[in-house]
Amino acid sequence: KPGTYMLTTRITIDKSDINITGSGRSSIITTASTSFPLIFVDTKNYINISNLYIVGPDSGVYSGIRLANCIYCSINHCEIEKCGVGITIAGASSLTNRITQCFLHHNVGNAGISSMGPTTIISACRVEDNVKTGILVNNHKQIIVNNTVLRNDSANAAFSSGITVDAADDCQIVGNICLENDKYEIVIKNL
Repeated sequence: KPGTYMLTTRITIDKSDINITGSGRSSIITTASTSFPLIFVDTKNYINISNLYIVGPDSGVYSGIRLANCIYCSINHCEIEKCGVGITIAGASSLTNRITQCFLHHNVGNAGISSMGPTTIISACRVEDNVKTGILVNNHKQIIVNNTVLRNDSANAAFSSGITVDAADDCQIVGNICLENDKYEIVIKNL
């Protein structure tokens, strides 16, 4: 439903097979707090989050959306800004999650998108003007395809890039546009 939703605590999705669908920029989820991710999902399957506009407090280390140890979940058509990390996929048990057609910008943590779970598919996203790396992956079999990754900055980080693949093997990086990122366009390290 359209409107602005000011959170004082996180939204926790505690059941599998759930769809959360907003109305794009007219469905705003925001907070002044820096102590929690705005939407949190742990050990659930088949969650679909779409068409939300998430605005963080412009500081902190927490995510706009955080999936931990989830399977077959999707985040699509969401815009996320001013969070620590826009979207985080965490946990070794996370499998086959998808992030598609999202716009992540002006996030102030270590990445616009951070995937530490295996087999995440990140496709057709715009990842721009984040403080550090645009897309950061730290697990195997990631698919990063047809994204536009622009002007992500180093914030004095030892490394930063449009896309960073760190200690992750068997990844596919195809058809991405990476331009004007501060240090590197694509970094592959610690294989």
